[in-house]
Amino acid sequence: MTIPFSESFEIPGSFPGTDGYVYNPDNGTTWTLVTTAGSAGIASIRMNNYTNPSGQVDKWVMPPLDFSNVTQPVMTFKVANAQRSGSSSDALRVAGSSNCGRTWNYRFSKSGAVLSTAGIVGSSFSPNSTEWRVEPVTLNPFGLKPNVQLMFENISDGGNNTYIDEINITGTMVGVDEVEEIELGFTLYPNPSSGNTSLQFLLRNDQDVQLTLRDISGRLVNSILNQKLGGGLHEYQIPPHTPGIYFVDLYAGDKHHVRKLVISE
Repeated sequence: MTIPFSESFEIPGSFPGTDGYVYNPDNGTTWTLVTTAGSAGIASIRMNNYTNPSGQVDKWVMPPLDFSNVTQPVMTFKVANAQRSGSSSDALRVAGSSNCGRTWNYRFSKSGAVLSTAGIVGSSFSPNSTEWRVEPVTLNPFGLKPNVQLMFENISDGGNNTYIDEINITGTMVGVDEVEEIELGFTLYPNPSSGNTSLQFLLRNDQDVQLTLRDISGRLVNSILNQKLGGGLHEYQIPPHTPGIYFVDLYAGDKHHVRKLVISE
């Protein structure tokens, strides 16, 4: 699935979604779609902790998402929860994986009174329209990744019900050339500079590389490098020049990348 992405569970079949799945190791109570409560419409997904035994862990793994042209991704979702008593501490966690679930990076975790949106409710909880809260989740580790799975994990304390609705995922969309530059890691520091400037870039494989420095009129000021380099991280020094605006050109393979360099007094 591509970004931007949204899910309100109003369309039949939207849960667990194509290539999404529910992890329910005890084959008991787990995440389900309900049409009796929604933050805007009638549907949401619910974890019935009111009947779920304490200690049970249930997960919904969303269908894979394509972040290959997205930087600074962020997710928001709406949650509704009540405690069964002041001591009950059901937990909700959100994690992401970019290696098909071999490892998970947890990005959100709340439990007990911090998770609750409706205080303490002694009966099986069903939220009204005012008992939902928006939760933001930063997903920066997964920017530019092509196959990202997100997971909602519930850890029951035998408390009360948790509902999820209105999932939205956005980020900064970039083009193919911009993605290549970001992956290249082409940076100048310090910038502005009054002395030596460090130039750093990363090659994914062996490539012919040229580095040049031009002034604002386009005149060649310095030919820094012209040779074949191996894959990996490379760093070079640009010596001080007359104060002004310059451009550093990096030619790697068949790609041309440019950074502006400001030389201060």
